[in-house]
Amino acid sequence: MCIKRIQVFINRCLRRILRIKWTDKISNESLWERTRQIPAGDEIGRRRWRWIGHTLRKPCGSITNNVLDWNPQGKRSRGRPRGTWRRVRDNDVKDSGHTWNHVKRIAQERERWRGFVDGLYPAPRTIVAAASAEDKVVVVIVVAEGRSSSSYVVVVVVVVVVVVVVVVVVVVVVVVVVEEVVVVVVVIVVVVVVVVVVVVVVVVVVVVVK
Repeated sequence: MCIKRIQVFINRCLRRILRIKWTDKISNESLWERTRQIPAGDEIGRRRWRWIGHTLRKPCGSITNNVLDWNPQGKRSRGRPRGTWRRVRDNDVKDSGHTWNHVKRIAQERERWRGFVDGLYPAPRTIVAAASAEDKVVVVIVVAEGRSSSSYVVVVVVVVVVVVVVVVVVVVVVVVVVEEVVVVVVVIVVVVVVVVVVVVVVVVVVVVVK
């Protein structure tokens, strides 16, 4: 149940980063495909077995190594057995078709151990340097869609500031060079209209982005 909650939180974050609405009806598998992610349970399993391999390569007298073979004694309480870490490990070993002793021998060779872990939990697909053009396009799309709305707001604000500065400079130059009052008034009116239009555009962009 805890892993399911973690996965739900991760999916929600990914959808928010990519700005995917609930009306788009995109499956979780498609979401993981676009973001090059793997399920949270698989990621936890990979890290668990990587730690097991690291521990099994320690000397025999190591406490952590001995704990992996420790079998607690005593009588358990009534009810359904709890899903302990040891039971999860035993189930993974059973699904792999190996025995625990064979797994311990595999752990002594790093390359074989990596293949064993990849067989239990497939590794996430990574983007290599020699990726195809199609993969590069997908990456660009994901990065573009993952930009936050704040970046667009910053760009719009910068553009507005630049426009206002340019307009002010033009007005000052016209007032200094031209002595006719009518021309100065016309320029001021045009400047005011431009500023109002820019402000309206900024407000619309901010509302749409949010």
